[in-house]
Formats: sequence, C-alpha cells, structure tokens
Amino acid sequence: MTRSKFRQQVFTGKDQTNSLGAIPPNQNDGTLINGIGINRTGAASALVVFENAAATGTPSAAVALITVETCAVITAGSFTAFKTLEASLSVLTANCKEYMIDLSGAKKYIRVSVDIDYTGGTTPKNILAAEVILGDYDVEPKIAQTVL
Repeated sequence: MTRSKFRQQVFTGKDQTNSLGAIPPNQNDGTLINGIGINRTGAASALVVFENAAATGTPSAAVALITVETCAVITAGSFTAFKTLEASLSVLTANCKEYMIDLSGAKKYIRVSVDIDYTGGTTPKNILAAEVILGDYDVEPKIAQTVL
C-alpha cells in the first residue's frame, strides 16, 4: 500500500484501518524499547512507521534493530520474534521509514521493539517513535435490513 493510497483510505473511509501508537515518542539511550501489545484480531496486514531524530552525543555509529514480535496472551516474557524490519538501520541522522508486513502467522497480539547500539560518543541518544496501522480486516459485508 502506497502512502497516498493509505491516506486516501484513512481519510475517505474506503477501507477499515486502525492506527495505534506502538512506541510513543521518547528519548532512547541504547536501552531496548518494547512497544505496547496491540490486539490485531481480524487484521491481515500492518503498516509500521518508524521515525527517529538525529543522534546526539556525537557517536561514531548508531544502529537500530527493529522487530515485530507476537504472542497469544500478554504475560511477562510471552512475546516471541515474528519479523525483523531492520537488522542494522543507521540512526545517526533522522529517518522516517515505512514497512508493510503480512500478519498471516502472527498470533493475537503484536508489538514493535527497537534496540539501538551506539559506538562512541558522550551519552548518545535518539528521540524515536513507532506507529502501527492495522488494515485489511476480514469483515463480513453488512446484510441489508430491508427486503424488497
């Protein structure tokens, strides 16, 4: 789904979508961030939008691992790897990346996780956020109430 097609569907209601803040904007210092668990029941696909500001603290390298995890029931330690969106995205400079993912094979809940590895610098940090837009819902058509 292209960005313009996505916007057309969201703003004209031509397709059912559901936008959720997976990782609210926050400042990351290299600590693993696990996003919120999102109930994806009925959604066959998702658009994950990841955005980061340029790294501060002058690191020589800043690389992000961005993954989607899944689980059937949310409990401590219940999420397992589902898809790797980026294995080594440079976050030295600002980015805005979009990833279309097929959710077939995912369990009831998904979450986005981001782990940044910094090399050098003085207390390097990035401000980052992720959004998940669920789509392609499996919805039965409405049955007409009026019999002609």
